[in-house]
Amino acid sequence: MGKTKIVIVGAGYGGLASVVTLQRKIALDTVDITLINKNDYHYETTWLHEAAAGAISANDVCYEIEPLLKQGVRFVQATVETLDVEQQQVLTSHGTYEYDYLIVGLGFEAQHYNIPGIEQHALTISNALAASKVWAHVNAQFARYEQYGRPEDATIVVGGAGFTGIEFLGTFVDQLPKLAAAYHIPLETLRVICVESATTILPDFPETLAQYAQQALTARGVEWMTQTAIIGCTDKGITVRQQQQESFIPTSTIIWTAGVKGSSIVEASSLPSAGGRVQVLPTLNVEQYPNVFVVGDCSIVIDRYEQKPYPPTAQLAMQQGETIALNLQRLFADEPMVPFMPNLKGSVCSLGKGDGIALVKGREYTGRKAAVLKKMIDNHALFLVGGPGLIAKKGKFNIFK
Repeated sequence: MGKTKIVIVGAGYGGLASVVTLQRKIALDTVDITLINKNDYHYETTWLHEAAAGAISANDVCYEIEPLLKQGVRFVQATVETLDVEQQQVLTSHGTYEYDYLIVGLGFEAQHYNIPGIEQHALTISNALAASKVWAHVNAQFARYEQYGRPEDATIVVGGAGFTGIEFLGTFVDQLPKLAAAYHIPLETLRVICVESATTILPDFPETLAQYAQQALTARGVEWMTQTAIIGCTDKGITVRQQQQESFIPTSTIIWTAGVKGSSIVEASSLPSAGGRVQVLPTLNVEQYPNVFVVGDCSIVIDRYEQKPYPPTAQLAMQQGETIALNLQRLFADEPMVPFMPNLKGSVCSLGKGDGIALVKGREYTGRKAAVLKKMIDNHALFLVGGPGLIAKKGKFNIFK
């Protein structure tokens, strides 16, 4: 009898957690594990805002995948093109891979909501390359402002006041004095505007913490346009609607953080999905295709107590990956699978150097305490995947700065 074939597509938080847990729990001489990913590196999604704002380099966000894998686990660098769940095959740019069990962790894509021009003209912070493009673009526009003095080149618009948008704003305004000095621009001429369609920012946090974040960023120069929808985008700026009144904001830099969806590869498959996301069973596999597990941003996991989906976060994806590995181990031992029972520690949002907000185990934190918690969580995520060695290479050691 041949080895059981397990194919994992995507090396994000969920995919990596799945493979590193599998290789600890299952005898590798009994299975054939293949991890397929577009790049030969993993990037820390929760650090991307720092690279986009120039606080760290895009290289600092990434680390190689293969050193994390044990001998006997195969890594394939390829682009996944099709998930054929009927024939139990994954079609890629480098060939076709058959599986007995499939773990889908293809991550998220930007959601543009069919707003004209957003996809063509707005920048995103969706991966390491996109983040580096944001920083390069901002520098190019500031250089143009230094030469020509056009106000739109010194105006940055962030669309969306969720997690990514706020973390980018916090880190970016830290960089403004350096940028102003580098390009000989009076600091007071630079504008950073956040446009949000909801009435408040950071909807996943208590109102007290959201207000703290807004006040902290306002004090550092961020302008807010809440209850304002972006309805169009060109290379000259954005059109917004506020209380039925439309107006145009000239800008050469639009950074879109207002929404994500699941994978278009998932959406094009036979998996039952909505916006590229699949609602999974409590055991994290798919009812119609029980040998297919879905993890991270491609999955919808229902909180059985609140009867609503868990927000897709890095910690949730990593715990999903661990549970999927445990359930495969139990399947191979002819034992019943267990339901996913997340142990969510809370949420932390960075507001830049030495500042942040956090909700951990029901307690609220602000300022430096929250900033320290953020760096501790970042280091813990590295430890779970790569142990002390990965922390030594990529860890954040200046946790009190």
